[in-house]
Amino acid sequence: KVALFPNATLLSSAWSEDAIYAVGRLLAEEAMAQEIHLVLGPTINLHRSLLGGRVFEAYSEDPLLTGKLAAAYVRGLQDQRIGACLKHLVANESETERTTVDSVVDEATLRELYLLPFEIAIAESDPWSLMAAYNDVNGVPATEQNHVNNEIVKGGWGYSGLIMSDWYATKSAAPAANGGLDLVMPGPLGPWGPALVRAVEAGEVAESVIDEHVRR
Repeated sequence: KVALFPNATLLSSAWSEDAIYAVGRLLAEEAMAQEIHLVLGPTINLHRSLLGGRVFEAYSEDPLLTGKLAAAYVRGLQDQRIGACLKHLVANESETERTTVDSVVDEATLRELYLLPFEIAIAESDPWSLMAAYNDVNGVPATEQNHVNNEIVKGGWGYSGLIMSDWYATKSAAPAANGGLDLVMPGPLGPWGPALVRAVEAGEVAESVIDEHVRR
């Protein structure tokens, strides 16, 4: 048996970081009771359409409110040593065709809207992990997004945690490894394993890249 909390959209309507923090602490207790070490949340994609199939799971159409509440939720979890996972990175605002859609976003919009909740939450709560989405962003799969994952998140923001894939979202070995993805989910089977070993042996992925993924 588990506790049933209000959904994220309803929680955000309180405009209260304290309330969201309390929910995070209670969820940490639920996780500990079930021997779960990492909660796959919060979902911090933005509300783009009322018809979105998972709108209830995300906080708001506003990136500032979303980022602030996400940070409080993460602190609530991680103050109890239960990890959080911000998702889905990035521009994964459509449930329809979400595994195949290409989100075409200019740089300013990407940073000022879709990435801003992640930036705020990382700066204010240092989540253990992020989850790379199913969709493409400007023609490149989210799991292979060197610009987002390496240049912005790990480089510009100095994020030190783990970037995992959404379930079965990883489409490649070398491009995903070089694109900043640290962990393919679910495991242990998938597009890495022997294929990633071969990519390293062929010189397509540097051993230092693998070391970095393992360290994270």
